[in-house]
Amino acid sequence: ALARSLGIDFGESSAALATPWTDRIEVATTKNGRTCTVAGTLIGTTPRIAHIDGHHVESGIHGHFLFVENDDRPGIVGVIGTRLGEADINIATMALSRDPANHRAINVIEIETVPSQSLLDGLRGSAGILRVIAFDL
Repeated sequence: ALARSLGIDFGESSAALATPWTDRIEVATTKNGRTCTVAGTLIGTTPRIAHIDGHHVESGIHGHFLFVENDDRPGIVGVIGTRLGEADINIATMALSRDPANHRAINVIEIETVPSQSLLDGLRGSAGILRVIAFDL
């Protein structure tokens, strides 16, 4: 009812999928022709993000986050950590997922403070980093 009141189109389906989760909800959104999917589940009674755009991750659902898509090669995690350290931002949790066939990886990083625009610009300008999105949940 809330989605309808906000003008959001949605559908509901059920399928028997081979996943490690007994309960899962998936949301897909499309903007400028690009679709992004995010799935969540419960681990015990704790809600968790479990899947983003084809990547299996495990992350909380509250806090400040960075989503980083990058080339899958050595040193990228170090670049991200160094940039965050230089900005005096502590990493609370970090989930990594690789797509070796496409030589891509993603990092879902929960951070303790809101990142500055200069930090985001610095990450985006780093070799091998393809996309950086900051968001709060």
